[in-house]
Amino acid sequence: MSSWGITVGLAAGWIGLAVLQSALVIGITWAAFGVTWGDPMAASALVVVYGLVGCGAGLLVGVIGNDVDRVAAVTPVIGLITAALGGCMMPIEIFPPTMVTIAHAAPQYWALRAWYAVIYDGVGLGGVAVELAVLSGFAVVLLAGAALGLTAALTAVRSVAERAVSAWRPHAASTCSGNIAASTRRGGLLNVIGEDVQRLRARHLADGLYHLHPHLLRPKVGSLE
Repeated sequence: MSSWGITVGLAAGWIGLAVLQSALVIGITWAAFGVTWGDPMAASALVVVYGLVGCGAGLLVGVIGNDVDRVAAVTPVIGLITAALGGCMMPIEIFPPTMVTIAHAAPQYWALRAWYAVIYDGVGLGGVAVELAVLSGFAVVLLAGAALGLTAALTAVRSVAERAVSAWRPHAASTCSGNIAASTRRGGLLNVIGEDVQRLRARHLADGLYHLHPHLLRPKVGSLE
């Protein structure tokens, strides 16, 4: 399977989980608290596209980090920084102009802007087309970076594996032939030992029966000798 196929498979699993979590949040808040999420088509598109952004970011960090502990330590930091820049922790309206400009580099900024428009302004899918396009661009760039990183990693792993197999094959062949010869010798020896054990068992059994019925077993005992 190609690295793009692996990326698509991993992203499909994560996007499915993201959509499920978002659906639970939207459904529970709507049923329990009467929260309205605006136009269903626009809300659904935002959930899916932003889920793709999160998938791409997670996969790219995983490829770059190359270690479970390192990724687990770095991911929350990246999430908190981009969330703060995007206006998730304080209203974007109180940001100074320079910070507002920087906030455009965070996908959270565009997601929040789209949700504000859908929920508070009541716009439909067309009203958040720009935000969806920008978020789609984030998703494409992040997923492409993750796929390229996976390609490089898989190529390196495949190269190492091929060199290891090439170096191991001659030794494995000689070892295998030696093991077969040794197994054959051991098998022959075990057969001889087994035959001797069976012969001794028969001899002892015959001797015991001879003492009980000598007139029946004398010829058989002689044959064993």
